[in-house]
This record gives sequence, C-alpha cells and structure tokens, in this order.
Amino acid sequence: MTHDLKFSYAQLSTTLANYLAPYFDKHKAQQLAAIFTEAEFDGITTHGLKRFPRFIEEIEKNMVNTQNQPSIEFQSAGWMLINGKQGPGPLSAAFATEQAVTLAESSGIALVGLKNTNHWLRPGHYAKTAAQQGCAFISWTNTLANLKAHGSEAGSAASLGNNPLVIALPASPDPIILDTALSQFSYGKIQHYMENNEPLPVPGGYDKEGDLSTDAESIFNNLSASAIGWWKGSGLSIMLDLLAAMLSGGQSVNEISKNPGEQNVSQVFIAIKLEKLWGDAYHDRLAELQSQMRASGLHWPGQSLARNRKHHDENGISVAASTWQAVLNAVHDTGTPA
Repeated sequence: MTHDLKFSYAQLSTTLANYLAPYFDKHKAQQLAAIFTEAEFDGITTHGLKRFPRFIEEIEKNMVNTQNQPSIEFQSAGWMLINGKQGPGPLSAAFATEQAVTLAESSGIALVGLKNTNHWLRPGHYAKTAAQQGCAFISWTNTLANLKAHGSEAGSAASLGNNPLVIALPASPDPIILDTALSQFSYGKIQHYMENNEPLPVPGGYDKEGDLSTDAESIFNNLSASAIGWWKGSGLSIMLDLLAAMLSGGQSVNEISKNPGEQNVSQVFIAIKLEKLWGDAYHDRLAELQSQMRASGLHWPGQSLARNRKHHDENGISVAASTWQAVLNAVHDTGTPA
C-alpha cells in the first residue's frame, strides 16, 4: 500500500525549482515552481503537479522554448499586444497580467492580448495577482479542439476549445475568483476520475455513438467533453475563441489544432482599476454586497481556497504517491537528478 507524501510549501517549491533548474535561470525556475506549488497549496490539484510531467515533456519536445522572452509589439493608453514567442506559458501569462495591471493604474481599464503562447497552468493564479493589486480581472485562453459542439454528428471530432475563463474582484481578506472552463469538467478533473477508475458524477462528454456519457476514460482519450449548457456553452466557446484570436492577433482553435500538443494559443487579459470609479467606497460597497449574499445563503467563488491554504499550512501539502512518482519519472527521463 502506498501512502501520500507530505511537503511544506517551501519544501515543495524548492524541490520543483531544483528540477526546473536545468532549463531555466534561478529566478524563472523559482517563479514557475511557485505557480505549480500554489495550485497544490490552494487545493487545485488538477492544475498543479499533475501538469508537471507534461510541462517537462513539452520542453523536451521543443514545444516550449525556455529561452524566449515575450515581446511587446503594440502599445497604446489602454491596450497592448504581446508575442509570447512560444516561451513558457505561465511566465508569459504572468508578464501579460503585470502589464495589464500597470496600464490600468493609469488608464483605469486595460486590455492585453497575448499570442503564440502555451498552456498557462492555472488561470486563477493570474487573477489573484491582479486582484491583490486592486484590479478586477477578466482573462481567457483558447485551446486546441477538445470540446464537442452541441448537435455535432456522432463520431465526429471535437471542433471547439473549452477555453478556460477566469473572473476576479479584489476583496478582503481574499479576492473573489471564478476559475472555470466551458466544458462540464476540466480535462484535469476528467483525468482525476479516470485515474481513480470512477465515472463522472454527471454526464460530462459524449461516447462514440454521440450519446452523453460519464465514462471519464473514453471522454479523456477521445477529447469528447461536452459544453456547459450544451448549445449555450458551444456558442460561448466560439465567441471567446474569436475574441482571443482577434484581440491578440494570434491563432484560432482550428489553426492551433493542426499542430501536435497545444502550441501557439491566444489569450486575453483585462484589468480594471475599480477605485478609479469608486474611490475609497469600493470596499465598503463590495462588503455590503457580500453581506447580502451571506444572508441569502450564497457562497461566492473561491471561498474554499482560504480553508485549503490554512489546512495545508498547518498539516502540510499532501501529494499522492502516484502523482509524485510521475514527477520523478519525468525528471529522471531527462537525466535530471531527483
């Protein structure tokens, strides 16, 4: 019987930075390690260590260029276009977020388009970064085709992306963050059920006959996830993809899907400095609205993250033995000491 491993935040982050050191300078390795570790610390395990082996694999296959830096190709008062140059997606997304926040400080609202980038790991990380600097934040990415359009023919390939979307508001003590995607389940969550030989709790994709299914393995392997709200989610996917491509000058889902992996995706980052509108009254007004939600028995997105952080701070971050072994296998395969 295998047992979970326990790490403190510092232990896990330092260990991952060491594993990334052959590919990145010290600062970048630490920045990437922190993004992976934060996902585990917040309890979002689908976008933490489970993604680490794939990240290493994409570096080894030259899908991610570890040396390229994002470059600014256009800038106006509240708009910026950045070329990620196939560099590490998380670092390019972090750069784009900081640029959006900086522009919003002066213009009130800013939009940054990022093209030719790669998987950004967990979008909630960038939303938290912006919200902690006093900005409301809306961001999304397009993806390769991994979402079946509602009404598509049985057996047909996915033609839409699940296009992860994050929306955040600065709040006290913690930001309000909705981190979601347009598939009923993220592929990370589908993978979780597949690895545990469990069906999805509700239908989350289609089988080969075109019927709704809870078979996680089939959905994962065939990229046949279903959209939230079926036709509504399909429509949202199309619009977010088109906006991502047009606002960044980058590729659309059909173009991304022609290449192996998930390269050269397009992303949008919108930051809004709400205090420019509300002044000092912003936090009082938001607290009033939160009080109304509590009275109605509502929970807002992201409330569980603080509880997860407190638990992991007191008890350590628990990592499944199989997950950690996959990390070790990835670094061993590249000859990196573990």
